[in-house]
Amino acid sequence: MAGNDAQQAWVERVLGVALTASPWDADSDAEDRPDGPLVAYRKALLGFRAARADVEKQLQSLSERIAEQLPSEAQLATRVAADIGRICDTLSDGIDAGLNALGEGREQQNRKIRDDVLALVAAVGTNPLIAHVDRNPVAPTSVADTLITALTRVAATVN
Repeated sequence: MAGNDAQQAWVERVLGVALTASPWDADSDAEDRPDGPLVAYRKALLGFRAARADVEKQLQSLSERIAEQLPSEAQLATRVAADIGRICDTLSDGIDAGLNALGEGREQQNRKIRDDVLALVAAVGTNPLIAHVDRNPVAPTSVADTLITALTRVAATVN
């Protein structure tokens, strides 16, 4: 932390914590880093959670626009958003189960997890409700693309 000697000294003095380079800094060997596949999977999981938040934001916007433009359909829009929220819950549960089962020396189980996540990708891509929402004329959405991209990244991390 060159150039930050005063900050480092303050942290060490006040918090009693020495700021040192992580053993996993860029210049260390990759084999010295924590379990790479698990870390990659967790990052992909965070990416999925961000994608889900994006989808929820898209659906909220769609629901609001429908309520403004077609007030008689506002309840239907809210129900559709809730249904897609339940689909996302199912996707999250599948990914969490994969994370809990992921591990070294479990090639067969890891392959099943990857296949399960790819099945989720296919399910999202063929879901008629999601397709209908993405084709709506009221507000642009990309629910399928957003979820499929995130799920594909999750599947790619499982070896």
